Amino acid sequence: MTRHYVAEFPREMALILLRRLTTPKLAANLIKERAEREQVQLNSALLEKKARGVASAIDSALGYLKTDASNLNQALVARYYAMLQLTIAEQVADVKTAADLAAVQQYTTWGHGLAAFDVDNGRRFPQNFGVGFTSRGYFREYFKFVGVEVPQLGKKVDPMPSDHPDLARVDLLGDLLRTIPELQQVVYEHLGEPPRALRMGHAHSPASETSLDPRLLRLAGIPEGALGPEDPPQQRSFIEIYFAPGITLDYLRSLNLGPLQNLIEVPPDVWSERSHFQASFAHVTTLLGDWFKALNGYHSSFSGMMYIVPTATGLLDPYLINILTLYGLGIVARYRPDLWSEIAYGSLTDVRSLLEFYVTMFDMLIPVAALSRILGERVVISMPGTEQAPA
Repeated sequence: MTRHYVAEFPREMALILLRRLTTPKLAANLIKERAEREQVQLNSALLEKKARGVASAIDSALGYLKTDASNLNQALVARYYAMLQLTIAEQVADVKTAADLAAVQQYTTWGHGLAAFDVDNGRRFPQNFGVGFTSRGYFREYFKFVGVEVPQLGKKVDPMPSDHPDLARVDLLGDLLRTIPELQQVVYEHLGEPPRALRMGHAHSPASETSLDPRLLRLAGIPEGALGPEDPPQQRSFIEIYFAPGITLDYLRSLNLGPLQNLIEVPPDVWSERSHFQASFAHVTTLLGDWFKALNGYHSSFSGMMYIVPTATGLLDPYLINILTLYGLGIVARYRPDLWSEIAYGSLTDVRSLLEFYVTMFDMLIPVAALSRILGERVVISMPGTEQAPA
């Protein structure tokens, strides 16, 4: 089920919808609706506890989200704590557990479950600053709740040497920023490294679905005439990876692209003024549009359809990637005034500009994403007159 709203200013609408949930009675109604939808019985005492917990956590989150984005230092710290509160609300609102606010918040007494530190790799910030998971703490428990296994760091070493065995279990802050889909078109300009979120689309001559282009069949290793109506549900699709600053064929081949195979570069044609890339992948499907679901693709109104390269800690979900990103940035903003002064006024002002862009994207996307997770159903907010707005 999808809740679809139309608003001139989607971010403000998302905040209004969250604000409604700070009323325990309305929160209880929505949690009850979710329980009925998911066929779960909730007794009245647990429903009341959950409603009050959700209302309290969201109220705290909204307080942090009010922090003016023009004060970048405070904005980064506040948005990290907003995400912490929103994830608490998400867990309390889950009708399949008996968790209330007291049960969830106990994990915060163990710490955040994350660690941030310098990495002695000779690179420039933010590529010399790492974030990883500790053995226990709040966000380690949250990631368990959402079903994501994450690696555990050993004893914290700061700075961490470039040959330290734990480095394989660390996400560099720069890599996290490069993996956020909404930064895809600008990250190369600021960091000098290409994005790890790749904009993709269905190839214009997909061999397995709308034509039997012999060239693409050969690239996919499929003999001509081998595909027929009896072949589904096993199918091979072809996608295009569109140009973004810094992306080359060699770069794509250096990545962990999972099921994507047979990468080739395609010169400019009638479909594109720039060169782009094609790849094939096998998947089980019976519907033309299932290629996107098979790749666990991501889409937002600011990114287009994206293939996300897993981070070093195995993360694919941008919502979760934002948590680690904000934790690392918040540590720098709070506890590294020497480094922050370089970001704000010194040699890293290009990074500051990227972070200002990042905060803007966060404010546009995370509140509605959090609302979807709390309600347990998709929430879409469209501007009037757009294709997505209902008639």
